[in-house]
Amino acid sequence: MKSFYQAGSIPDDEVLFGDGILWIVCKDGVAKIAIDPQYDDPISLEDIALRYPNVEIVIHEEALSGEVYRYDNYCDKEWWQTGQTRGFA
Repeated sequence: MKSFYQAGSIPDDEVLFGDGILWIVCKDGVAKIAIDPQYDDPISLEDIALRYPNVEIVIHEEALSGEVYRYDNYCDKEWWQTGQTRGFA
């Protein structure tokens, strides 16, 4: 069964990650962040753009699903959801 999404610009302060694994792909490397809701505060796409000024792609994975976001995809300094993942379970 396929699931479909509609790519489009999204508000960066409305997407919060409170659980799972974040892969942050920057022009100069990759960072991996494991988020545990018991110990960590949620992180938003806005927070990521501020902490990683060279960010290009964020991949968020939970046990069964995930999302792929691109930043500044069209030279517009906005986040776009560009895909989905099947998770890591």
